[in-house]
Amino acid sequence: DLSIIEGIIGRGDRRLGKVILSAHKLGSRLDGWSEWFTPKRWYDAFVECGIDPEFYSREIPLDAPLPWDHIDKGISKTFFQKDNQQSKEAIPPSTAFDHVKPVATKTQTDNGFGRKPKRIIKQTTAPGTYKVRVRYARGIKLRYLSHLDIIRTLYRALRRAELPVAYSEGFHPHIKISFGQPLPLGYTSDAEYFDLQLSQPYREEYITRLKVALPSGLQITGYKSYFANVSSLTKQLNLARYVIPSIDGISYDPEHVARISSEKSLLVSRTRNEVESQVDAGKFIENLELSDKGLILDVSQTPDGLIKPDEILIFGLGIDLILVKPLAIHRSGQFYRSGQRLIEPLDLV
Repeated sequence: DLSIIEGIIGRGDRRLGKVILSAHKLGSRLDGWSEWFTPKRWYDAFVECGIDPEFYSREIPLDAPLPWDHIDKGISKTFFQKDNQQSKEAIPPSTAFDHVKPVATKTQTDNGFGRKPKRIIKQTTAPGTYKVRVRYARGIKLRYLSHLDIIRTLYRALRRAELPVAYSEGFHPHIKISFGQPLPLGYTSDAEYFDLQLSQPYREEYITRLKVALPSGLQITGYKSYFANVSSLTKQLNLARYVIPSIDGISYDPEHVARISSEKSLLVSRTRNEVESQVDAGKFIENLELSDKGLILDVSQTPDGLIKPDEILIFGLGIDLILVKPLAIHRSGQFYRSGQRLIEPLDLV
């Protein structure tokens, strides 16, 4: 039933708008997921709107008008009709005689002396790559956008700025761009990064155009072009620094803060797929200290996992979840730690 409804909507015209609205009023929401899909609502919606669903699921003649005929993509309908017909024509099977190599004659072979003819090898190396690493800030207006929403926003900005971005090969090309560690939902940041590959040599005007194309709440604060192959941001950025603001009416206990920082052990309760588990996330705490801004927290970012600042407040300092969730926790920096040195990502390229 789900495939039938999807097929009807995919082949339908503007009249199906009434059916979709009616199904929504009857309670249909996330019907793309089978556990939420109820066929009866959709068939009731068709009856209510007086539309026969079988009309849209029928075989459509090749010369019939289509709802999307007015959309011109540069390829005529006649071309598609011919292409469809050619796909149905029988192709004679190949035989062994089709693959017999011609017998070499005296004029086709050399006399066995001298150097062999030089083989011409096609150039298979990729063209020169031009890359730029960008640091951007994410303000309070966008704190509740997910990581995927931010990625989509940046994709749109790159298209609006008309930058000569490089694309991957294959049937579904994608912009060659990579991001660092996702920012937790509800946080702000001054230290978000992405690496962008260009198809043309870098020019300063590209960043200027990108700044104009970005929405309010995203601001470019630094950039650097480079050519060398470097590790990905997720591998390089192994330490993050957060500023946790103070909570009205609550003061952080200095002794408690110092103990959490020194013990490197903190049991955190996490729920995944409705299964609750206890995780010792304290090993990811590098430093925790009090300041006039609140708490300054350094955490390691590794493939093994991480700890979120709000987990320290809830499970370490015993602050209620209701008080923690509205906090605008701020990521002030991301670094590559080498021994005691903290290196900025822009200095790594």
